[in-house]
Amino acid sequence: MTLPALFRVKSGLPCRFLALLILFAFSSSHPPAAQAQETQNTCTAQPPITSYRPIAADQKDPQHLQLERDFHTKGPLEIKICAGEVHIFPSQDQHLHLNISLRKAPGSSITVYIRQIESDDNKTIVYLAYPKDLSPSITLRIPSNAPLQSDIMLDTGNLGIRGDAIPGDRQIHVGVGHVTLYLRGDEYSELQTNVGIGNVHDHRQSGTSTHLGIATKQALRGKGDGKITANVGVGSIELRPEE
Repeated sequence: MTLPALFRVKSGLPCRFLALLILFAFSSSHPPAAQAQETQNTCTAQPPITSYRPIAADQKDPQHLQLERDFHTKGPLEIKICAGEVHIFPSQDQHLHLNISLRKAPGSSITVYIRQIESDDNKTIVYLAYPKDLSPSITLRIPSNAPLQSDIMLDTGNLGIRGDAIPGDRQIHVGVGHVTLYLRGDEYSELQTNVGIGNVHDHRQSGTSTHLGIATKQALRGKGDGKITANVGVGSIELRPEE
């Protein structure tokens, strides 16, 4: 069965939802149906429900948004993004920085797609529901001075993340798309990569590559702290030296 035929099913479920189901069917880290359905509901609700609260320093125009928020490091970090080209870097200060650029202006305010962005001693949450047709480019800069329990989910798109951006245990999930991890070395205790349908490429010295396959898994031991688990439903994972 070809890949296009695989997704022509009678259920009528979107491709990205099926990708999440494929991924979580062989990944034991999260309950498959509940996690996939949660993402699907978040990214298709109309109109978006926002809890965005502006402050004076926010900068925005119809296609660009720049925010800076206080960041508390005691609780877990949860990032959910519906679509986009997403980059996550360490912050140079003790604040969370968010920059968003859209290829075209949405029909309403650019802030309506911010479902939630807040940080307190219990949890830091960033939920962004920008649709794919706006071609969002999203950059997050996060303070990296304390280990966190992090859960990062991208429904569809490409995610690039520096290994030192978020210390601690990191769970990364992409439904349909591509993950690039930029690593300075063995800055993890364990690195697991799981791809439902697709490829894994390790471009580091002595790295290996696994080409198109189904349920591709790889586990590597490191000398650092914190476990990294990267999951992609349909797409690919790349490991690269930090640039």
